[in-house]
Amino acid sequence: MDEEQIRSAAWSIPRGRWASYGDVAERIGHPGAARAVARTMLAINGVCNHPSEAPLPVWRIRLSNGRMRVPPSHHPDRVKQARYAAECDRLLDDEGGAVIDGRATETYRVDW
Repeated sequence: MDEEQIRSAAWSIPRGRWASYGDVAERIGHPGAARAVARTMLAINGVCNHPSEAPLPVWRIRLSNGRMRVPPSHHPDRVKQARYAAECDRLLDDEGGAVIDGRATETYRVDW
């Protein structure tokens, strides 16, 4: 998976909008490679304590249902996972997106 393509796709998501890992995979010409995108993003971002410290706008890239997924390898502690996900939700909300009950609304899903 080409890291530069993923970086470009991630930063092309407008503020307040979101895309799924699958959307990003399709955007870069690899439909069906959502998990590979997620793994590559984790490798690019590494482990950081706050989403705004990540090299990519991780709060804009989510599961297809709009939920934020924080893999156990990133934060093995479930409490920290929940805090990180909540902070991602807050960042997307602050940009003008809408997150209700932990899900980004479909209305704000990017339409490439």
